[in-house]
Amino acid sequence: MSTTTEPETFDDDVRRRLYEYVERNGAVRPEVLRNEVRVEDDRPGSKPPRSAVPTKRVRLPAVQFREHVDALIDAGHLDEHDGKLRVAWEAETDELDTTDGPVRIRPAHQEDMDGITDVIGRVTAAGTHIRAETVGEAIDRESALLRHDDRRRTFFVATEREDAVETDTANAAGTDQDDGSGEDADDEQVVGWVHVDALDVEKLSHTAELTVGVVAERRRQGIGRALLEHALDWAASVGYHKIYQALPATNDEAVAFLENAGWEREAVHTEHYRIGGEYVDEVLMATWLD
Repeated sequence: MSTTTEPETFDDDVRRRLYEYVERNGAVRPEVLRNEVRVEDDRPGSKPPRSAVPTKRVRLPAVQFREHVDALIDAGHLDEHDGKLRVAWEAETDELDTTDGPVRIRPAHQEDMDGITDVIGRVTAAGTHIRAETVGEAIDRESALLRHDDRRRTFFVATEREDAVETDTANAAGTDQDDGSGEDADDEQVVGWVHVDALDVEKLSHTAELTVGVVAERRRQGIGRALLEHALDWAASVGYHKIYQALPATNDEAVAFLENAGWEREAVHTEHYRIGGEYVDEVLMATWLD
């Protein structure tokens, strides 16, 4: 598993603007990108000499636009698949067979933001995933889930195909799966996430914080462990050596999950949280990467 950790730089202003639009919006159809990122009309006579009228902004000619996009793809800045352009993100995708059907572990896309926010909200509703709550609040304020100029953090998601979920629901109700809605059968539903984040501090550059969670109905099927291993592989590949997570001591399930994965308890912060009117200890868990 590999990824770049260097910020993207562009010598060409048009390519920079094209890239930044895709970065902000997550997944963009080429025709939308061409329409939204316009350039000054520099054709002869497009602006009268010494005129106070602003230069008209126009779409790039189709051939020129495609040349810019292809250059961004060739340079590794963008990917194009399923008819959309996305910020390039080199990381492996894993397939996991579970009792309730196949699950895919993959890098998060911008389109996953609502799904991630929803799953984090469901997992943290009991008040025993404090750090994960802050992650959910942070991405809710962000315009982009991930940025190429901030590769200190990453998200991976566990997804299942929505058509599989709809089939189970339809079968239970005795109805036909195809409702004529025209929804894409390959749409995916987020059922879990893992987030790795680090402070931009040189003395802490070897360590990062991790949060992970899976919706209740999909637990005990190996999804959490697969997400954890996927994230740790990525963390090792980009140079992290120590990964930690802080949890309320009342979250016995999460503490046991990490201990079963080989993590160790490093410290206890006495009465660190106040949950439901009660003071609760914080358990600091950590693991070292080879």
